[in-house]
Formats: sequence, structure tokens, C-alpha cells
Amino acid sequence: MGELRPLGEDLTQESRALAQALRELFEGLDVSVRRYAARHSRDPGTFSRYLNGTRLPP
Repeated sequence: MGELRPLGEDLTQESRALAQALRELFEGLDVSVRRYAARHSRDPGTFSRYLNGTRLPP
């Protein structure tokens, strides 16, 4: 997985915890966000926002 930007200081505790957990999972998958999104027919921008903590999944 490519390098992600550091998490922002303004994140809620819930957003930060989710983003950190997702980052750990993606590191274990050894796949890029774009490739993962393409395999699951999803928008890579959505996954990037989850990984940056700026959006929570529904």
C-alpha cells in the first residue's frame, strides 16, 4: 500500500480509531486502495476518506 498522509488532529476518537484499524488491515492485504476499490466495484475516493478518517461508513 502506498504511503498515506498522517491523520489529522481534528478527528473524533471514533473516526481516528476506525481509520487506524482500516490502515492496519490494508497493510496486511498488501494491495493499493485503487486496486481494492476496483476489485469491489467501489469508488477509491470513498476508501481513501475512510482511511483518512474524514468519513465514516454507513
